[in-house]
Amino acid sequence: MKYDASELLGTSNKGFLHRIDPTKEQRAFLVNAQTEVRKRLKEAFESLSSFAATQDRENLDNIYLDSASESIYASLVALNEAQLRDLIRVTPKFKTQGSYSYNTMNQPCQPPKQQIDLDDGVYLPVNMVEDSPILRKDLFFQIVDNCLDKLAYDMGWEFSSKKDTCSRIILNNPDGTPANMHLDIPLYAIPRQRYEEMRTERLKAYASRKLDDGVQLSEASALESLYTQDEKEQEELIRLLKSDEVFLALRNEEHWMVSDPAKISDWFKHQVEIHKEPLRQVSRLLKAWRDHSFDEGGPSSVSLMVCAVETACKKLNEQNHQIPLTLSEMLLNAATALPSQLAAGVENPTDKDEKPMYPRKDMDVIEQKRIMNAALDLAKHVKLAIVDAQNEQESVNYLRKVFGHRLPNSPELIGVPNYSDIARTTPVSQEPQVIADDMHSS
Repeated sequence: MKYDASELLGTSNKGFLHRIDPTKEQRAFLVNAQTEVRKRLKEAFESLSSFAATQDRENLDNIYLDSASESIYASLVALNEAQLRDLIRVTPKFKTQGSYSYNTMNQPCQPPKQQIDLDDGVYLPVNMVEDSPILRKDLFFQIVDNCLDKLAYDMGWEFSSKKDTCSRIILNNPDGTPANMHLDIPLYAIPRQRYEEMRTERLKAYASRKLDDGVQLSEASALESLYTQDEKEQEELIRLLKSDEVFLALRNEEHWMVSDPAKISDWFKHQVEIHKEPLRQVSRLLKAWRDHSFDEGGPSSVSLMVCAVETACKKLNEQNHQIPLTLSEMLLNAATALPSQLAAGVENPTDKDEKPMYPRKDMDVIEQKRIMNAALDLAKHVKLAIVDAQNEQESVNYLRKVFGHRLPNSPELIGVPNYSDIARTTPVSQEPQVIADDMHSS
């Protein structure tokens, strides 16, 4: 390795990743919107309980737009006694997931098609019949979609139900201009009995910890209230569920689908513990390359994250475990490996039975070819920047070819590795070749 671009690429005050960090104000806006969504959804399910007990339409009219209230009423009165009894007891639980929880968010490169997003899973404890939720997923989509549609109307935001996997709130600033941020709200069902059993056990432990901390709780109701308001404890309860106990609702599927996002989250956090922050930073760099190369589409963020982890693990097995890799080295390794990884397909590392993360089912050959050529271009220019450049400015120029002009034009941030760095540099594969137009498959 001839040049070390770690300071230029990284999170220091002058670095690229620092430049594309979401601002404190943007994060606060997202979290405030998340709080509003959670509050409104809790109110929606409370209104369902009141309606089920009284059959009073007024309980629905306060939560939904007028056009939706009547259709939801029709769906509720069509429920059988067991379903209605179960719905009364549903209290939604929430868990933040995706790039916000991984801490891999970037500023969008090409808004408004690209946006900062926060994924907030809604988990609904329900009874199970033959290992499947007793209530139809369509009913939950109807309830959540129409509740969020009303919220968006009230707040001057926009609602979308176009995604198969979630409901979406597109945020606008108070003056009505686009905020280039959105919240995705996927829906999950979890088994009520198992959840309540776990909750009872953890509530006992929670009470013991509070007493050890000197917190005096004279009544059981006070403890219950304190426990329910502890969001980290509620998220931990969901994380401890078994993977086959979490069911995702998909709009275009007839039934709930077993799918647990906590598995991939725990897996990535464990990998960061092993490989340290450069792994998280390389994942963000691959996303930044994708966002510069494609205004929409391209490999998913999670598939790029998986590719970065697999490369880091492979190099760790090949090299001295005592010598940490720099961000430059890790990027060089990841960029070099990416074309072959995409060509082979990217599987979910925590569940080989799930559909591939890349290519997606809806990707045609032309799109796959376009992605492959962009990945080959990334590998080529990162090698030129770090291994072959004639000077620091040329190194920066090569990196800006694949990351865009958001990357600082700061050759003074390019360093020269010391001898031990050069000695351990990973051999680079042969010069990548662009895929021809007559390619028939990836």
